[in-house]
Amino acid sequence: MMGHVLTLEPDPVAAPDTHYLNELQAARRALIKDRVRARNHLSIQREAMTRKLTQARMALLDEQIAEIDDALDAQLKQCAQRAQALACISSIKGIGVVSARAILTEMPEIDTLTA
Repeated sequence: MMGHVLTLEPDPVAAPDTHYLNELQAARRALIKDRVRARNHLSIQREAMTRKLTQARMALLDEQIAEIDDALDAQLKQCAQRAQALACISSIKGIGVVSARAILTEMPEIDTLTA
């Protein structure tokens, strides 16, 4: 009754891939934390062998982050509206593609806003 009186519109249903995007973004955040931890650890390591192992771990983390970035890009670009929102948000000075992906993933409703 209240919805009819106030002419409220229902919220749109979340896209079916929202959970997938959120999971990828969470995995990316975890990998970034691991990379920071490894870099900090590397700065105090003195032994060549442990430094080599940490550097190898950091290279693997970089590869995994790039893989997730590619998956996020592919998923976001499957929807024309999201692809346009990604291009629009990343065109704002100071906001790069990584931040734009995070915004669209964490706040999916942002691509439904109108001016």
